[in-house]
Amino acid sequence: MKSYLSFSHLPPRRPFRAILLICLAALVLFTACSEERQPSADTLIVVNGFTVSRDQFNQLLKFEAEVNPAFQLSKEGRGQFLRQLIEKQLLIQEARARKLDEREMFRQTIERYWESTLIRDLLDSQGQAIRHGEVVTEEEIAAWHQAHKGDLPDLPLTEQHNDVRRAVENEKVDAAMQQWLDGLRAKARIAIADPELRKEASLDNHQITVDTPRR
Repeated sequence: MKSYLSFSHLPPRRPFRAILLICLAALVLFTACSEERQPSADTLIVVNGFTVSRDQFNQLLKFEAEVNPAFQLSKEGRGQFLRQLIEKQLLIQEARARKLDEREMFRQTIERYWESTLIRDLLDSQGQAIRHGEVVTEEEIAAWHQAHKGDLPDLPLTEQHNDVRRAVENEKVDAAMQQWLDGLRAKARIAIADPELRKEASLDNHQITVDTPRR
């Protein structure tokens, strides 16, 4: 069954994803931290009793430098990052005081972005593994160029060789990724109680095992 996912032509990571990763990293950090009446010896930052250790601060600094190209790891950059970190914690504390984090919409939004990021990372990892093992021959390049001449600039193959090779490689990666996904689907046991819904999703297919849940 054909997937609706596109693999080798995945769009570039958008800025919102970097922002999301920073927020998630901060969330992990703040979860690891704790409210302490008496800060410990390794405490670097205290915000209303909320403590951040020096190691945790350095981890966030390192992560910020990795995902934000505009961030400069300098004295000025560290100072600005510290101010933003404090402001972020103040806002988080205020939001929690108003119980905004208990709203169902908030939980669903976090879950949706978490799932999207996890799937993206899985596809990236699998795609890179497949691409690393793909070999494109000169015969495949010539055949692809011949088959797509009408869609290409009127130039000799020698001047388009690299572009054609990448196109062939992308097609081979797409096919391998689709085969991998079909394999995951074939091994899964999927239960759908509504036959019409199952048909609408094109899941009546010999490639997968579809169970009808007992009522």
